[in-house]
This record gives sequence, structure tokens and C-alpha cells, in this order.
Amino acid sequence: MALSWIFPRAFTAPPSVAPDGAYSYFDGALLHYDLEHYPDKYVSRTIFKAGNKYTGNGRAGIAVPPYHYHPYQDEHFEVVTDIPLLFAKFWCPADAMEDLDVVVTASGPNGPG
Repeated sequence: MALSWIFPRAFTAPPSVAPDGAYSYFDGALLHYDLEHYPDKYVSRTIFKAGNKYTGNGRAGIAVPPYHYHPYQDEHFEVVTDIPLLFAKFWCPADAMEDLDVVVTASGPNGPG
């Protein structure tokens, strides 16, 4: 709180649950599915809506995870959507015509996460 003027917080709202069981953020612009959850493995799917100011605005969108690493785990990505020249990143390019659909698997000796 004391440093909030240095690190302003983006607008956040709790997710709702979509009819298909996805966690829905930003009025459905970002859908997150928990696919598998085991003691040593976690698999999720996230769909980023193209053209949305929160999820389809490239790096300027706010629905992107911060840069991070997993020192004791492997993390694998499968990009389901075919977006040419899409490098390993978690945001939908601003000029994308299709939603970005990513499946992430995290596993390792210390469990998921």
C-alpha cells in the first residue's frame, strides 16, 4: 500500500465461471480451464480473445502473466491456434485475426506451480 504510487495496480475483478466450467475474466475475453491437476503435474488451457483491449492488444494488454521462471519444474507450451511467427509469449498480437489458444503443462519434482 505504501508503495502503490510507484507500482500502480491494474484493474482486477474476480472471475466468473462460464457455462463450460472455464474461469472467465474480462467478460469472457480470457477463458482459463484447469485440465489436469495431480501432485506432480498441472495442465491448463487459456484462450485469449483476439481484438480485445485486455487480451488481444499485444504486450499492451493487461491479461498477460509477468515474466517468471520455474527453477525446479519443466514447463511445456502447446499453441493450439496457428498464428504465424508467434514466438514463445503469452499474449495475442494486436493484429491477430484468431484467438490465441495455449495449453501449458507444468511438472517437476516439487509438484505443480
